[in-house]
Parts: sequence; C-alpha cells; structure tokens
Amino acid sequence: MRPDKIVNPDVLEATGQTLSGRLFSFFKPLMVVLFLLGVAGCSGGSSGGGGSGTGDDPDVQTLGGNATKGPLANADVAVFALDTSAEDLLGAEIASGTTDSQANIAVDLPVDTAGLLVVTVTADADTTDLTTGQSPVLTKLSTIAVASEWLAGQPVYATPLSHMAVRIAASNIGGNADVSAAQIRSALARAQRVVRSTVGFGLLDDAADPDGPIDLFSTAPVLTNDSVDASSRQRTLRYRKATEAIAAVIADISGSTDAVAIETLFDSLTNDLADGRIDDTDLAANLEAAQPETLAIPNAADNQTVGDTLAIINTERTALGVDNDQVEDLVQADDEISQPAVADSGLTSDDLAGEVAILTLEATPGAAGILSLAGGEATQPLVFEVGVDDEVTVTASADEGFAFARWSEGGVEKSQQTSYTFTVDASSTLVAEFSAGIVVQADPQTGGAPSAGQAFFEPGATVTLTANPATGFEFFAWVDAEGMRPEVFAEGANEVTPASFTMPTTPLSLIAVYEFSAITDPDPAQGEISRRFDEDGNVLLTAIPQAGFVFVQWTDQTGAILSTQREDFQVDLAGIDGDSQINAEFTDAPLEAAVWGQFNWGEATWQ
Repeated sequence: MRPDKIVNPDVLEATGQTLSGRLFSFFKPLMVVLFLLGVAGCSGGSSGGGGSGTGDDPDVQTLGGNATKGPLANADVAVFALDTSAEDLLGAEIASGTTDSQANIAVDLPVDTAGLLVVTVTADADTTDLTTGQSPVLTKLSTIAVASEWLAGQPVYATPLSHMAVRIAASNIGGNADVSAAQIRSALARAQRVVRSTVGFGLLDDAADPDGPIDLFSTAPVLTNDSVDASSRQRTLRYRKATEAIAAVIADISGSTDAVAIETLFDSLTNDLADGRIDDTDLAANLEAAQPETLAIPNAADNQTVGDTLAIINTERTALGVDNDQVEDLVQADDEISQPAVADSGLTSDDLAGEVAILTLEATPGAAGILSLAGGEATQPLVFEVGVDDEVTVTASADEGFAFARWSEGGVEKSQQTSYTFTVDASSTLVAEFSAGIVVQADPQTGGAPSAGQAFFEPGATVTLTANPATGFEFFAWVDAEGMRPEVFAEGANEVTPASFTMPTTPLSLIAVYEFSAITDPDPAQGEISRRFDEDGNVLLTAIPQAGFVFVQWTDQTGAILSTQREDFQVDLAGIDGDSQINAEFTDAPLEAAVWGQFNWGEATWQ
C-alpha cells in the first residue's frame, strides 16, 4: 500500500471527514491517555434523542441518557475525564447535571469536550426508583461515554452491570498513568466479559444474536422512543432482566431489603470480581445456588419478581415518556434465565490489566484501494496497536478500476463487507482482497456486443471474452487502446472468439474490432471496395474501379439498386439481415474515359 493511501483516524476527525464504524481519537493531558471507546445506543426519554440543543450557551450542549436499576428519577449526575492515574479513573470533573422525573439524564457538556468520559449517577434523598416507587437499593451507578458520540446525540446509559464493569476496570488499570490506550480498551472490554460471564445469567451472551454480546455501556436498559425495531427491544429486555436479577440475588443473599445492606454486599461482590473470579467461597456458593427468575425485586410492589421484567418494562413506558406509537410493547420472548451466576469468569488479573495486539492491514493487489482502522494507534503504515477483546472496525475503499472482494485472514474469508467489525483476540494480519476491472468496447460500436461476462475479476482468474458480432459484421481481433495486441494474449490468441486469458493485477480496457462482412467481393480485375466507419458506427463504402472500368451502382442480393453514390455510401444497417449482401457493379469504361483516367482517374465527372 502506498504511503499516501494511509488513513489516519485522527486526521479524519480533525478535517471533519467520516469513517464507517466507530472512530477513536486520543489526547494526553498530564501524561494520561484519554481515548474514545465506541458507545452506540438508542435515544432515551420522551425526546427520542440524546441531546436537546445548546440552550442559551453555544459553548455547551444539553445531553441525555438514562440511569436504571429501575429507572432513577431525580438523581445527581457528574461527568469526569477518564484518568488512569486515578485509582477510581475519575479525573477532572467536566460537567454535572441530574436525572429528571422520567429518569432522563440532562447534562450541559462543553461542546469542545473530547475523549473518554466516566459518567456517575448518585442517588440522594429525593431520588426515586420508578420501578418500585421508593428510594433505590443501589445508590451509585456509573458508565463510560464517548464525548464526540454523546455530543452527536447518542445517549448514555448507567446500570448496576455497567457500574461493575467500570469498577473492575478501575481496579486493574487505575493508578497507572503509563497504561496505553489499547490496554485501556482491552481492560474495559474484558471487564465487561467478566460481568457478562459471571452475573449475566446467560442473558448477555446470546449466541443466536447477530449483534453479538450486549454492550453494558451502550445498550438501552429501558424502552425509548427510538426502540422501533424488535431486535433492540429484545436486547433491552435481556439487559434489564440481568440488571434486575443481580439486584434481586444480592438482596436475597443479604436477607434484607435495607439499601445499605444490599449495596454493601453488591460492592463486596464487585470488588471480589476484580481479579476475574469470586474468591469468597460462601458468596460464590450462594450466587450459584440462586434461582433469579422467582426472586422478588427489592421493594417492588405486588411482589413482582425478576420473571415479571417484561411486564414491568411495558408498564413503565408512560412514566418514562415513551409516546412513539411505533415502539411496540414487548411480547412473550425467549428471555428465560439460562444459567445461574458463575464464580469464575476464566480471566485472570493479568488478562484484566489489558493486553495489546498488533493488527496489520494489507491490500492485494497492493495499490487497489485505501485501508483504514477506526480505533487503533498506527505504529507504522497500516500496522496498528489494538486492545485484545477490543471491538474494532476496518474499512476498505476501492480505487477506480477495482472492486472490493473480501477481508481474509490466513486465506480464510472473514467478511465480504467493506467495513468489517470484529473483536480482537490476538495479533493478526487482515488482507483486503480486490478484483480488477475489465472494460470491453466495440469498434465500431455497431459491430457487436463484446462481453467478458462480468465487470471485475480477481487476479489469476480465467477471463473468457466473446465478441457477439452484429448481423452483417465479422469479428477481427481484440486490441488495446493503441490498436495493439494486449499483453495478456499470446501471439494470435487475440484473433479468436471466444478468447481466454488470465486476469492480471491491473484493470484492463479491451476493444473488439469488427469488419463489415455483408459485401460480395467484386472481380478484382474490375475494382475493389473500401469500408470505413464514422464516429456513430455507420458503415461507409467506397467503390474503387480498376483502370479501364467505372463504377455503376450498389445493389443488394436481389439485384435491387441501393445507390449510385460511389464514395462513402452509407449502409442502412437496420435493413441488414443474415442473407444481405451488397454488391459494387463496375463496367468497362469508354476509351476516352480510360485515356483521360490515366491522368485524372477518380474524378467524379468521368464516372
């Protein structure tokens, strides 16, 4: 790949260009790497969007989201820059706000905010859990947000499970200013894996879900005005049910509905999971023995259980301001909890500190297109440092004359999409394979319909050309733009149809040359016929008498006279069929014409 083909995501962001997939940018205040981790999600609240404009201050933008165990109304919200030198990852506070009576987050964020943010939601005396109508049993929630995406209108969501993931990541990378951006992404991704695998109850890693595991930082835990597709609603149900389940299990183990007791045990579980497994054997045993489906939701009215989550989500839509008629209620779904809590995630402390992999991008042919990676740090052209367990997006854009074919690794196809999103599991080389284009034209354009069968071929493929001459024409040869035999053909191999050759690594432009064949060759002693084609592909015939002869007329195969015009007689191709033949008739010239012709042969006056 040529150096001028390298796309630097930072440059794209600075110039306002866009790139498919998530786009990450980095900066290093006080030696601390701040980075972007992709957060996508549905809009929250009655507004149906994440932002509500800039208000009276053009330097800030009011942004939205949701905080849910049940939905928390009237809670305090704070936004911090992520700082790995801080034990809890909380750097400078950038903004603050609240959740409103519908649990919608409202924060005035400076429009020039960049990087990864930690968003915290804290309950106070006025906070209400809209599911229970009482004070929440979990008073501290946190999540990760991307400043650029939040400012672009994508809301943020905070839940007990996102809070666990943030705290596990903080335990493993907090207090270390030297952690790379790739390591941070890996640590956050693996913290999510710990939560999903240990206390996800089989709801967060649905192998049948084409969108993959549920992202704890970006998936909406409540219905919103943007929940118009069934898939997003089902992911909301599974995420919310897992959230209610962990709270119910913790309350059941604590044997109390007291918020302090429940939160203390929840924090203990979160801290214990920092190394990837629950070391407290009693807690592990109780978790694994719990049957969440039948457990009561702490402080819920009418003894609602975790199994009632679907009905709860449908009921609370009014309280949350969901008034979009296109957002249908959840219906009976396959949301049964399929497994109990698990004590061991399979990840170790070393894993959770974040690992770095090297992702190399290659193009074949080498100059066929532009390759880029959203979310990696280039160590050299098209070589990137990425986080293991990080979700990244690679994009290929074909140059003129080429078409993208596939992404492959080690000869194995990975995707046929130009933008391919995947989870990094180790260092690898991804190859963007391109096909080269072939353009086939006719000369004259009325001479036939030449075809290669398709517009692009992969290098090394066998190409078969067919001339398909029009009625009255014969194929002559395949030539290049200079009228020469193309290099892909051996000598003489370009003079047949069909003609086959091996596709090279570069695009091709070929011309099928045709001759007008619906002509009866005259007696060579009397004269000959020349033919040419004008720019519109019309056939122009000229009769050339031999010495002692003069041209008389053009006739067809029936003897009918077509024209007496000797030069540039235009053939009506619409009247040509398989039996058509055009004849040039000559006759002996009078003696005086023949003598005169020795000096002035070809003068129309003497014809």
